[in-house]
Amino acid sequence: MGGIWLYAGLDTGVTKSPDCFCGWDKLANEGLPTKRVYSLANDTKNFQTLYAGTQLGVFKTEDAGKTWRLVKEGITDAVISINPSNSQQIYAVSSDGQLWLSKEEFIVLQDFALDDNGRLTDSRMMSLMMGREGDLITVNGEVNPQINLNQEEWLRLRILNASTSRFYNLSFDNNRFYLIATDGGAINSPQEMTELLLTPAQRAEIMIKGDSKVSSLKLTNLPYSRVGMMGGGMMGGGMMGGGMMGRRRNNNSSQVLATININKSNKDVNSVSLPNQLNNITPLTSPNQMRSFTLNHGMANGMAFLINGKPYNHQRIDTTVKLNTTEEWELINTGMMDHPFHVHLNSFQVISRNDIPEKLLAWRDTVLVKRRERVKIRIRFEDFTGKTVYHCHILDHEDLGMMGNLQITT
Repeated sequence: MGGIWLYAGLDTGVTKSPDCFCGWDKLANEGLPTKRVYSLANDTKNFQTLYAGTQLGVFKTEDAGKTWRLVKEGITDAVISINPSNSQQIYAVSSDGQLWLSKEEFIVLQDFALDDNGRLTDSRMMSLMMGREGDLITVNGEVNPQINLNQEEWLRLRILNASTSRFYNLSFDNNRFYLIATDGGAINSPQEMTELLLTPAQRAEIMIKGDSKVSSLKLTNLPYSRVGMMGGGMMGGGMMGGGMMGRRRNNNSSQVLATININKSNKDVNSVSLPNQLNNITPLTSPNQMRSFTLNHGMANGMAFLINGKPYNHQRIDTTVKLNTTEEWELINTGMMDHPFHVHLNSFQVISRNDIPEKLLAWRDTVLVKRRERVKIRIRFEDFTGKTVYHCHILDHEDLGMMGNLQITT
């Protein structure tokens, strides 16, 4: 599990607990974006135990359906596991054989809806249905922070989407960068790309090089529409979404999130390269069980988001699985909105999208299921027994019912 970094609090709330490892009670009423990083040095077992406790409710909210409020008020932390056996440090190799440790920065993305006085605003039902997005986007609690990087040197960015609903379609002025890790840790080898889409809860680690031909690189959020015609037209951008029920979404313009300033370097780091291999992930074996989960919205004591036609009921067990078995789940989105599907405790591999095999073999705990899309994931249940959950990580959708209880038995 080394190389995984996670956030605590989005799913679980702020009530103080004897097992709590950070002082949420001091943050709950401040309403400020926060960034704190905890290192669990070289102790994978304790990290897994802590992760299990966090997801199972070390931090609890007293009121069901209020997870969004915690995130809206900036209650978000990043947790990083340090495991030297799993490519925790990335070095650039110079032409003379020297190793240069890459510079490292954390990028925690959050958005906030503020009124004219700078106070957090409440929302009406239609904006909850759409999934709320704020006009103010921050990186580590700042607007367009500056990051310094020397020419020809590598920068490692650990990125977390900690927003309630907003997707981030990230780019660096169309310059190349390299994906090295996803939600579940390092991937097998660096993957070159120019754009990276992150849904709420998704994490990624990337490497980008200081280009000597430019003076700066802009981390930019490119346009992305996560809502179909009904939501984006009638509900999202028209009278109901942009007028009566909330502000219009800014889906058609780009926004600079942070700036990387490229400085002259005194080091000889010409002809540097990244490692060819970062991990050794193998595909999961054939499943012992296959299941399907249909994601949609409908009526259940008012408008609700549903899994297999049912809203969440904390007293009902929706899915029972056995420890040390592998299952294949087909996630079917029949609605008009994209849904990031998140499973607690157990990482999975994405097998296919609309029967087209997934190219990137990686461990994940959150996967985007686009509207009218079918996604197959393969998951092996190990280490933990008991009750946990799976849900849409647009937290408004989770709070409105798109969540199920998962029981893991021996």
